[in-house]
Amino acid sequence: TGGTPKRRQKPRAAQGDEKKEKEGGREGKSQERRRKEEHRGKRERKKSKRWNEWKFVSTIYSKTGNIDESIKLTKKIIDSGDDKSRSSAAMTSLYSDTMTPQEVTDFHRELFKDFGKDARTKDSFKNDRTKNRQIKLGFVSADFGGRHPVSIFMNPILENLDKKKFHTTVYYVGAAFDADTDKAKLLVDAWKESKHLTQAQIAKNIENDRIDILMDLSGHTGNNKLIFLANRLAPVQVTFLGYPGSTGVPNIDWILADNIVAPKKDEHLFSEKVARFDGTVF
Repeated sequence: TGGTPKRRQKPRAAQGDEKKEKEGGREGKSQERRRKEEHRGKRERKKSKRWNEWKFVSTIYSKTGNIDESIKLTKKIIDSGDDKSRSSAAMTSLYSDTMTPQEVTDFHRELFKDFGKDARTKDSFKNDRTKNRQIKLGFVSADFGGRHPVSIFMNPILENLDKKKFHTTVYYVGAAFDADTDKAKLLVDAWKESKHLTQAQIAKNIENDRIDILMDLSGHTGNNKLIFLANRLAPVQVTFLGYPGSTGVPNIDWILADNIVAPKKDEHLFSEKVARFDGTVF
């Protein structure tokens, strides 16, 4: 007497029923999850198919000179959630006969205004500030192959860079490989295949490599990584060679250009600061 009463145990049959009920509940939730995932997958596949159809028609418009219709359809794709089409719309606008230079500039900036809002600051990078040390240059490109003009023009530049002043790394995000690719690999200090890496992985590699100046060589051409650069991957970011105009992308600090690509009278059309050298591009 006076002790704690023992808890009365349920009959085994009742315990078994409770177990089955819990298992049945878990199975029901699991089935519901699977149904939702299948439904989501079907929805995504349907949306992807619709995008591909629209992109195909947009390309036909573009190739046949109906630029404004191509842009209109590409904007429809963007509005339905496909951010990858933003660069396509930007590049297509360069060929418009109805848009003024200022309208093309405004269109580029409008397309990318919401990117880079949570970008790293320049002073968040812990690169060595020692004067007269070797500068670490990084190049992001999808075009070191396939006899692409960027590859043809860049290899002589890489060949003639002062190796005492510059350490060079290429982050290659392309799929084409040929003799130009092999040559470029021999001309740089480091070559990193990056096509299948995520933004976080590429950013980590660039930070670990202590890149001082990161150069985009694609602009808004195919397989570019400008949206990655919008979040700032290096203390100084530059665009060069691959695109004949301003990118409109936040946190691209400089464009390396010449008087053909960036006439002094048109400098207000660039979101980047212009570093102008004669004969750099054309």
